[in-house]
Amino acid sequence: MLRSFLWLTRSNLKTVRFCSENCSVRKSLSENGVFQITLNRPERKNALTWDMFVEVTSAFNEAMQRDDVKITTLTGSGEFFTSGLDLNDILHVPSLRDRDLAIFAAQKAEIVRELASSIINHPKPVVLLVNGPAIGLGASLIGLCDIVYASRRSYFRIPIVSLGINPVCCSSLIFPERMGPVRANRFLLRGEKMSSMEAEHFSLVSEVFEDDIFREMTDKKIGQITKLSQLGLNKIKWLCYIDERRDLLIARNGIESEMLEKSFKSAAFIDVVSKMVKQRKSNEVTAQ
Repeated sequence: MLRSFLWLTRSNLKTVRFCSENCSVRKSLSENGVFQITLNRPERKNALTWDMFVEVTSAFNEAMQRDDVKITTLTGSGEFFTSGLDLNDILHVPSLRDRDLAIFAAQKAEIVRELASSIINHPKPVVLLVNGPAIGLGASLIGLCDIVYASRRSYFRIPIVSLGINPVCCSSLIFPERMGPVRANRFLLRGEKMSSMEAEHFSLVSEVFEDDIFREMTDKKIGQITKLSQLGLNKIKWLCYIDERRDLLIARNGIESEMLEKSFKSAAFIDVVSKMVKQRKSNEVTAQ
C-alpha cells in the first residue's frame, strides 16, 4: 500500500495519516490517542472488497499493538457507512464444479472470521461511527463494538437471505439477545430495515445525533473518553468481556464462519450469483 504521512489540524489536535487520500481504507492517529479507521470508497458507497476486509483487520491489529493508541474508531467517508460486500467481488465466485470453489469458500469465510476476531479480542475501546446507512457487514458489526454512535439518517439492514448466506460477526447471538427473538428474526430472516432510533431502542446504538452535527458531537464524545484513565478504560472493557463471554463470542464466530464456508460452496449461493451475472450482462446489453 502506498504510504505517505500527512499532518493536519482537526479539533485543535495534530493527526498523522498512514496512507494517501486515495486508499480504500484510511488510517490516522490523533495526538490524543484516537486511531481512526475509515472506509474510503465514497463513490461506491464504501462497498467492501475482500482486500478491504483484510486491511480493516490489519488496522485493528495494528491499533491493538500500539502503545500510543487509546481508542480505536471505525467510520465511513461520504454518505454511507458501507453498502456491504462489493457485488463485483461476489460475481467472481468460481462455478459449482470448479475445484477452486472449496479454496475460495475457505479463504473468504476465514477473512470474515478474522475481522470479527480482531474486534472481539481488541483490548481497547472500539467506537463505531455510523455516518450513514450500514448494510450487510456494516450492520452485523454493531453488536461487537463497545460504543456505537449513529447519525439520524443512518439505518441498518442485513439482506443475507437473498444471497443464501448466514449471519456473521456474532450477530446470530447478539441480535436476539438485545432485540428479542421475534424482532431479530424480522431483521435477520426477512432483511427488514432498522432505523438508527430503533437500533438505539434495542441497545445496539449508544446514541443518535442529528446529521449536521454528527462529526462535531462524536469528536466531542470521543475527546471526553480520551481524557479518562487508559488503565481504567481497559479494565472496564476486560470486566465487561470476561473470559466466559469472550469465549462465547469466539465460539459463535467460529460456528458462523464454518456455516459461511458451506454457504459459499452451496448450489443456492452459486445460483444467486449466476443470476446476478446474467442480470448484469443483460443490463450492459440494454445500455448499449
